[in-house]
Amino acid sequence: MESQTDICREILYEFIEKWTVDEIKQMPLEQYVSVGDKDTFCQWLETRTRKLGSIKGVNSSKFGIYKRRDKSRRPKPLHNDNDYSWQKFYGDDRNEAFKKIKAEILQIIDYAEKDSLNT
Repeated sequence: MESQTDICREILYEFIEKWTVDEIKQMPLEQYVSVGDKDTFCQWLETRTRKLGSIKGVNSSKFGIYKRRDKSRRPKPLHNDNDYSWQKFYGDDRNEAFKKIKAEILQIIDYAEKDSLNT
C-alpha cells in the first residue's frame, strides 16, 4: 500500500515531468489557461496537484489571467477583452499580461532550482 508521502511524491514528479522549464518557456496562453481543458497548467495546479496543497477557492483571477466561460461577464476590477480577464498590473492586453505572468513563473522555478525561494 502506497503511503501519502509516496502518493504526493508521485504527483510532484508527474507535474515536473509534464511542466518542464522548456515546456513552460514555449507555453502559449491557451495551454496556460482555458475553459474545459483539464490539461492546462492552471488545471494541473488547481486540481491535479491538490494533495500537495490546495489553492481551491477564490476565483480564477488568482492565476493572473483566465479565459471566461461567460464572455459577456467582464469583471470590473480586471482588464477584459472578448475572451480573457486579467489583473490590471500585468498590462493593458492579454499578450503583455501573459508574458509577465510566465516570466514570474520562470523566476519562481529559477529560485526553486537555486534553493533561494526566500529571495
